[in-house]
Amino acid sequence: MKYTCTDIDSLQFGKQINTDNYHFKEFNRRSYNIVDELKKFGYKKFMKMYWRKKEYWINKKINLQDYTSEAIKEACRAYYDTVEGLNNWIIAECIFEQESGLY
Repeated sequence: MKYTCTDIDSLQFGKQINTDNYHFKEFNRRSYNIVDELKKFGYKKFMKMYWRKKEYWINKKINLQDYTSEAIKEACRAYYDTVEGLNNWIIAECIFEQESGLY
C-alpha cells in the first residue's frame, strides 16, 4: 500500500492498513527545518533523500479499536464540532495529529 499525502505543507502522509488501522507519518519540523531543504532540493529530491530516514519523521500506527468514543470525540474536537459524518480515515488522522506532538 502506498502512502497518500494528506498535507503537503507539513509533509504529512497516511495509509490505510484495514478498516480500523492506519499509519501516519509527518516530517518532524520541530527538530528539523524543512523550508531551506525543500527550496534547495525541491520536493521530489527532498523526499528521495529523507523518506526512509526514520529519525526525521514522527510515525504512528493508529488502531481505532484502541480508543474509546470519548477519546475519539476529544481528538476530533480540535478540528470538528462533531464526529458525526467523519470517516475512519479522518478520525485516525485527527488522533495522529493530537498525539504526534507537532500540533
